[in-house]
Amino acid sequence: MLEKNVKSSIKQLDNLQQKSIELKESLEDSLVYHELVKDVHDAILWEKEKIALVSSADYGNSLVEVQAMMKRHQVKK
Repeated sequence: MLEKNVKSSIKQLDNLQQKSIELKESLEDSLVYHELVKDVHDAILWEKEKIALVSSADYGNSLVEVQAMMKRHQVKK
């Protein structure tokens, strides 16, 4: 009787270990996927920010405004 209980417990432990290994692999795959999605999302946001910076329709209304804008942009470099 005791031997049967021990064998049953060992079998349950082996099953639990196998399931935990499978879960760990699944979680690692999920982590890789979510990191990729985050990197893509960050890249898209970066591109949108840069597009917004370079697509300004404000060209200035006078020579003085244009020169002032050029000086500001040269300082940012």
